[in-house]
Amino acid sequence: MRGLLLIVGCWSVAASCTDAPRVTDRSSLPPFPVAEAKAVLSGRVVFKGDVLPRPRPLPITPARMPASPGSDAAAPEIINPKWEVDPETRGVPHALVEVLGVEDRWRFDAPTEPVVLEQRSNRFFPFVAAALVGQEVVVENLEDVLHNFKWTGRKNGTFNANLPKGERASARFEFPETVHFQCDVQNWMHAWVHVREHALFAVTAADGSFALPALPPGTYEVLVRHPNPSWEGERRGVQVREGSPTEITLTIQGRS
Repeated sequence: MRGLLLIVGCWSVAASCTDAPRVTDRSSLPPFPVAEAKAVLSGRVVFKGDVLPRPRPLPITPARMPASPGSDAAAPEIINPKWEVDPETRGVPHALVEVLGVEDRWRFDAPTEPVVLEQRSNRFFPFVAAALVGQEVVVENLEDVLHNFKWTGRKNGTFNANLPKGERASARFEFPETVHFQCDVQNWMHAWVHVREHALFAVTAADGSFALPALPPGTYEVLVRHPNPSWEGERRGVQVREGSPTEITLTIQGRS
């Protein structure tokens, strides 16, 4: 039987959230003008540099077992998502592209649909996700083994619990920040959830491509973030117009 563990942001771990800032009341802000959002911004995030980063495998035991009984051919290594780059397009997956400053301009209501992190194949899927403050974030164990899930945030505190096979857990975060998820049982399992007070973001696909939600025409500043602390994403101003889709190429590079 599948269980549901409900955890509400810091309130379940109040002892570790005593220094967290108060939530800003944004009820007086105008709602995001959906009817005026007719400008399209999309593109690709690519790795900048002459040499692509060296792929680094995850230490997953099944990946090192023979591909089939009696075969000497080892199964392919599974690359650590922190170091993934598409060799053909130079595209960088798992990057967050977001519009800056809009949370102080408009009010964004949390969607009723949850963000779901699946534990399967000894990994979290997706590796990087984004959610609004107050939106439900679900962790679901789809494997026939015991997993654990632990989140860590500077503002939202820390929580740690086992997650038996077939079980799911739920959290709602009160403060905007990037929350790190991990499994202590299989300690190579990591995921990041960017908690925001706005919905104008997108996570890049396997080839580095992205498409932001439609925007009102105007000039915006966009930023790229990636969970690899050795990489730095580009920050850039961009102008978007109604009826003329804007495509841009953003970059990630190694920190000097």
